Amino acid sequence: MNRKVIITTPTWNLSGVNTFSVNLARGLRRHGVETKILLTRTDRYPDYHTDMPRPSDIRLDILPVQVKKKYWEEHWQAIIDYLEGEAPCIYIPNYDFEHSCVSPRLSDRIGIVGIVHSDDPEHYEHVRRLGIYWNAIVAVSRDIGNTVSKFNHGFSERLSVIPNGVYVPDNFIHRPKRPESKIRLVYSGRLVQYQKRILDLSKIVELLFKRQIPFELTIIGSGPEEHKLRDMMKNYVNLKMVDFLGTVSNDVIYDILAKNDVFLLTSEFEGKPMSLLEAMGQGCVPVVTDIRSGIPELVQDGFNGYKVPVGDVELFADRIATIQHDQKLFQKMSNESYNKVKHSGHTTEDMTQQYLDLFDNIAQELKEGRFKRPHGGIIPPPFMQGKSKALLWRIKHFFQRVRTHQ
Repeated sequence: MNRKVIITTPTWNLSGVNTFSVNLARGLRRHGVETKILLTRTDRYPDYHTDMPRPSDIRLDILPVQVKKKYWEEHWQAIIDYLEGEAPCIYIPNYDFEHSCVSPRLSDRIGIVGIVHSDDPEHYEHVRRLGIYWNAIVAVSRDIGNTVSKFNHGFSERLSVIPNGVYVPDNFIHRPKRPESKIRLVYSGRLVQYQKRILDLSKIVELLFKRQIPFELTIIGSGPEEHKLRDMMKNYVNLKMVDFLGTVSNDVIYDILAKNDVFLLTSEFEGKPMSLLEAMGQGCVPVVTDIRSGIPELVQDGFNGYKVPVGDVELFADRIATIQHDQKLFQKMSNESYNKVKHSGHTTEDMTQQYLDLFDNIAQELKEGRFKRPHGGIIPPPFMQGKSKALLWRIKHFFQRVRTHQ
């Protein structure tokens, strides 16, 4: 396959989607596919693209746009010109909702692969609005795929479930004996309360301390709630029980994960968490929230980790204590955690091959004329369609979140 692949993202901030983009780009490049990542919003967020270390082996372009009076018209024309200039190519808009709305304006020389990354109303609105213009729709988990297939009878024919993939070592990493029986905990991801519920980490730490369970917690990542979380944990930081590392590169993350025992995920909802896959691939035992997307496909409660109801910090502490007290149980769970990711289609190579097959199918469909994209005007997301529609969308989005994940 000699097509180019263009993956877009608004900014280079810390996110699982940007990590996915790097992993896919590297996998495609190893197969000789020219792949670029296009940053589309550095004009508005000039500092955000430095939040996550830039990969030196992948080309990152910046959307060439000049801000004038017709602000969004300039952006939309710029991305159309960019993609048409790269055609024939595959375009993966990810969650770049502000620019993917040009899909109806793109020529048939551009194959569009829309990926639903999260079990979230905003991502579902994305595919509902633009799915008929995409050559293929990808869901990162079975649950998300089942939901998407109900939106439009035509979606099922173009829907694939492709799990996110991560680097996994060839052999299981045996942990060294824990110093003073301390259990080494790690969290990796954005430090935000919405979705990630990172303030629950402080409550879990407080319970472990009160129960006199020896532990060390390493927190990797950054975000708007970082200062609040640091303030809540300052006593434990001073006692050297908690360490904030900030945002680090993927290569460094793997080394850190390999030295820790348990990975914590307190999220209210996810798609197929990249941070969880990375941790399990390095042999960390997952203690995670029991949410419907991604987690059931990865974590078997009591076998290779533990699932805990959202917000149940007491049970989080109980499960950590169980692992801390039973070294044999930990070793078994650690091995099974590694095996799950290694042997269930979640490696970077597994993911890359599925996307290569999908791209080849798209190329064949275009050649034979089996998919003809409907063409029309630009269809912006609700939050860009005026203040009243934006407000209604935000309210609707909030109540959908509450109903879906309460």
